[in-house]
Amino acid sequence: MTRVRISVGIILLLVGVSIFSGIWADRKKALLTAEAKQVSEAFESGRTEDARKYAHILCRDWEDTRKKASFFVKYDRLLELDRIAAHFESMAETGDDELLPQIAEFIHMIEL
Repeated sequence: MTRVRISVGIILLLVGVSIFSGIWADRKKALLTAEAKQVSEAFESGRTEDARKYAHILCRDWEDTRKKASFFVKYDRLLELDRIAAHFESMAETGDDELLPQIAEFIHMIEL
């Protein structure tokens, strides 16, 4: 009987952690997507200083999210997102037209 209780406790713990991680990941996805769209909109409207500022915020939030997401997501997916996000701030600062496709790819990969 004790084994059954321990097994049920472990299963309930796993279900709780799964639900929590799903909710957390969904909230972070929504936040990062909204920030990426801010960068894109500012860049499209020609406000490069605002785009650079938003890109800095996006990169900072991505770093924070990546550290925590490494417990739930395979590292190779996070590495690809790191590669894309590493260039946002410099691209926004120089006005590189490649920023918009990179932002679109970042949003697409975040949603995956």
